[in-house]
Amino acid sequence: MTHKLLLPGLALVLSGVGHAAIIYPTGPDGGLLIVSHAIGEVRPDEPVFGELRKADVVVASPHRFYSAGVTDLISGHLLDVRTPETWWEYPIMRGTNLIGTATMMESGAKTGGTLKFGILSVPGNADNRDRGQETLAFLRELKNWLQVKQQDYELRMLNLPGLSFQAIWLHAKTDDLIIPLPWYSNPTIHPYQPYSEKQLVKILQPEAKRVTKMRQKLHAQEEHNQAAYEQAMMDYEQAHGNKCGSISWRSMSGPTQPVEPYVIICQLGGFASECGMLNYKVKITYANHFNTVKRVEVLEKVTPPNSGS
Repeated sequence: MTHKLLLPGLALVLSGVGHAAIIYPTGPDGGLLIVSHAIGEVRPDEPVFGELRKADVVVASPHRFYSAGVTDLISGHLLDVRTPETWWEYPIMRGTNLIGTATMMESGAKTGGTLKFGILSVPGNADNRDRGQETLAFLRELKNWLQVKQQDYELRMLNLPGLSFQAIWLHAKTDDLIIPLPWYSNPTIHPYQPYSEKQLVKILQPEAKRVTKMRQKLHAQEEHNQAAYEQAMMDYEQAHGNKCGSISWRSMSGPTQPVEPYVIICQLGGFASECGMLNYKVKITYANHFNTVKRVEVLEKVTPPNSGS
């Protein structure tokens, strides 16, 4: 179920010509009340809305955030989002001016859902306020778009966390318009310009592939480093006649002492079912500045923190 614009004072601005409009989805049951209560809980002496009284502000209709993954993008899809993220954003208005936002967390939506207040973003957060005001100003300009004059579009927000990409998503029965926001830096993408899913996939796919390749490389490096830590600890125990068996790496702790380029002295923590918690002072030599471990040398065994011995 949806309802047409409830943003105070914006219905005439955004509705365009005829009956076409930007449509805001109905928020979760009880969400508006929870957000309003959270605003009312603010102490009278707390400068949340400057000199404004709480009675002067209105909580407007929310929009929901949808999230796409890098793997979806690589496979050629951007809007194949079956499950929206579990949070909503409520604009806090004075007339047609945005003075803050509030987020509402939603979980277990398939079974009725539970709601929890998230974050109240107020004028003290200048970056969020300016971004929100800029986005709102852009939404007012949508009345001039031919597509919006011709049919209704539901307002959504689209996130690609893996690329730090965020866009306005206008969803209609016959098409979708994706409008990138300017906080994503890519010279080939023009903010506040409409793109089709196919166009954005073509532009963003190469970066998605680079990010995925880098993640795979980092994951392989982490596995290599962990294996080197564990092997060094097990070799030390075997050399000292202790039968600790398999040791799992648990932590790296400081203070970290640089010895020379790519060489540090620190402490490694491990755990063995036969010996319990273990702690070692080690010298680690890295192969490069990407922290790929070349060699781990255990200097001495030390008493694990909180061991009581």
